Amino acid sequence: MSSYEQLNFPRIDYKFWADKNDFFSKDEIPTTIKSGITSAKKGGLLDDLKLISANDINLQIEARIKNFNFDESHKNELLIIFDLIQAWGGRNGRHPYKKKAERITNADDFASAYRNKISLFIQKGSSHSLNESEVNFLEKEMLLPGVRLPFFSKHMYFWSKNRPEINKIFNIYDSRMEFIFKAFNKNKRMSYFNFLSILQMIEANYKIKTGEAETAIFAFSSNFFDNKGSLKDIFEYENDLDEANRIMKNISK
Repeated sequence: MSSYEQLNFPRIDYKFWADKNDFFSKDEIPTTIKSGITSAKKGGLLDDLKLISANDINLQIEARIKNFNFDESHKNELLIIFDLIQAWGGRNGRHPYKKKAERITNADDFASAYRNKISLFIQKGSSHSLNESEVNFLEKEMLLPGVRLPFFSKHMYFWSKNRPEINKIFNIYDSRMEFIFKAFNKNKRMSYFNFLSILQMIEANYKIKTGEAETAIFAFSSNFFDNKGSLKDIFEYENDLDEANRIMKNISK
């Protein structure tokens, strides 16, 4: 039995929650993404873009990644992709835009570093199976100044979703995902490989689309928990409240 098959995961209505993720909504941009846009605009490349909804940002990112040519595209096109993903990720994507951050002080070097990381990711991510050693390598290597795995995994998600060289989705492993899976697994952090593997298992068992397991868990978590991992006083939806309470019991043990 593989190690990830022994891990616990949320028993929720995945099909219900997959449609409730505000980061893919066609409605007004969520507050946290508005904060992300404000920060990312400090890079100086997003001012002329019309970003009306979270879905607009998604479409911009997807189109630009699909059209990006590593040999011919200008570095600013790559930086726009970077900035859009940081903006979409929300307020916690602000770190590369501080006054002394390399994205601001030396955009050329930052673009070169990002290009190298994404090229390496595509090279490693194009293998036909989910190889544990390669995923462990990516978990350690896919970092930039001010961008650790919780945010760089957002970049891995969009690039893996929109480049034909990569035949699987590298899901987002942010602080909410870490929190949820630690709560179900004796407060032990799950490796990125096990995280990806268990999401594949969830999608197979629940017969949902590739990528929807993480989308659903994030929406479920956002509905019930604040950014500090505490249960909210008011919920928009009460579906799977028993599972949210089970998480809190696991945390308190």
